[in-house]
Amino acid sequence: MQIAANSDATVDVSGRKPRRPSTPTVIPAASSFELLVESALNKNRRIYLDESLLPVTLGRDAGDAEEQIVDLSEFTEAPGRISRRHCELSEKDGVIYVKDLGSSNGTLLNDQDIHAGRGRPGKPYVSESGDVLHLGDAVELKLLRKGK
Repeated sequence: MQIAANSDATVDVSGRKPRRPSTPTVIPAASSFELLVESALNKNRRIYLDESLLPVTLGRDAGDAEEQIVDLSEFTEAPGRISRRHCELSEKDGVIYVKDLGSSNGTLLNDQDIHAGRGRPGKPYVSESGDVLHLGDAVELKLLRKGK
């Protein structure tokens, strides 16, 4: 199942076909966290998510994948620098974790390389509000949690 991300709207992880980009599927006020796109191409665009939707994969153009994928290809001029299954956001006991899924171009969390190698998923790292993720050199995201 692919999640279509768009400007100030959220992603659909319900299993239904994605709605038109202008229609948010999670109301921003109801979301528990957001990813703020900080890349030059789409600076300050937001992807709203709720912890109940996790785990979710950040990547690109996953086709008919069965998992929940936020397609980030529209946020970069070089979508090929983002792996189809680049990294994963998960939650356990109120803590958000990020894990590189063996991406081709690596993942940085606050400038720390969390990439275990191409084709080898890494271990999960704790992510807090304000942390910055770099997916390869293609897109920069800031994780913002409400109330944190």
